[in-house]
Amino acid sequence: MHIDLYRVYGLDRRQTPATLAAQLTAQLNATDPRDALSRRRIDTARAILGDPARRAHYDAALADPAAPTIGEQSLAFIAGRAPAPLAPVPASPRRRLNKKLLVAGIVAVLLASTVVIATATSSSSGSSDCADVIFVGAAGSGQRSEAKVRTHDGMGEFVGDTFENLLNDANDMDKRVEKQTVDYPAAAVSTLATQPQVFLDSITTGVSRATTLITDAADRCPDSTIVAVGYSQGAMVMHRTLQSISPNGSIIGVLIADGDRQPSDPNVIVKGDAKAYTGIAFTDLAISILGNSTATPFASDWRGNLLSWCVSGDTVCSNKPGAIDWGIGPLLHTAGYAPDNWRAFVKQKALG
Repeated sequence: MHIDLYRVYGLDRRQTPATLAAQLTAQLNATDPRDALSRRRIDTARAILGDPARRAHYDAALADPAAPTIGEQSLAFIAGRAPAPLAPVPASPRRRLNKKLLVAGIVAVLLASTVVIATATSSSSGSSDCADVIFVGAAGSGQRSEAKVRTHDGMGEFVGDTFENLLNDANDMDKRVEKQTVDYPAAAVSTLATQPQVFLDSITTGVSRATTLITDAADRCPDSTIVAVGYSQGAMVMHRTLQSISPNGSIIGVLIADGDRQPSDPNVIVKGDAKAYTGIAFTDLAISILGNSTATPFASDWRGNLLSWCVSGDTVCSNKPGAIDWGIGPLLHTAGYAPDNWRAFVKQKALG
């Protein structure tokens, strides 16, 4: 019998991945930290139902009466956290193996190989021990096109240079840094005009995958410092990801040109010379396309560990209410940042 995550956690199948992820995050935060098994199960459900692609995979299997049983191991595989479950072996050599089961087993093994390869290439550490620092980076809009994903390890220029600065500083202190790249579409800004749902789904996928990377890293390496950095759409991904998880003092965030920027948030260190305007997500135009954005401040436990950097005139992170600067604003957004500006913050927080 399949494990029905919607029924187990009392979820409405009609809700969006983002809503389901938020509901499961609330359940996770309400679960006793000592109940590791329940927390792991909820986190697995969130990784599946909060990610459009993984949710589609799960829903299809759930609806297919001929699909192999979806158990704990299958859920872990769909969430990208375990090898694929093998198809049952016939009891007798003479018994013919069910063709559908055989195909399912082969596909699962192939998918498992893909997952392992993706995981290996997203991390610079192949050893089982933990690095001193785990860096998780999210690129901005359009920075993960086929050509660009090969540069800066798919994190984009500003996030990639932030990692290089940290790596050099860590080497000087004889410390190790592990690198994780958020593998998400990073849809181009142009999709907002023609396919706004594509842009929304891109952010949702990014949040789901960044959440998985960060929570897995925290569970796997509780003594490591996690540095979460995002630029532009990637900053929105990290903003929403960090808001959805419980701060534990070992996670720091750097939000570069954040479209969700809230300069009045007392729990975020606001830097750069931008005026006290909110990000583009709170403009009338964005709200008309993407829907209302709730200006929710970070929990006070994050205070001191979050830095938001925005330059004056940047269209994405600082907009006068009711207006968007389509002139010099985009140029400032793409060329107005220098990772050396927040290098000292990252070094002090991550390396001591």
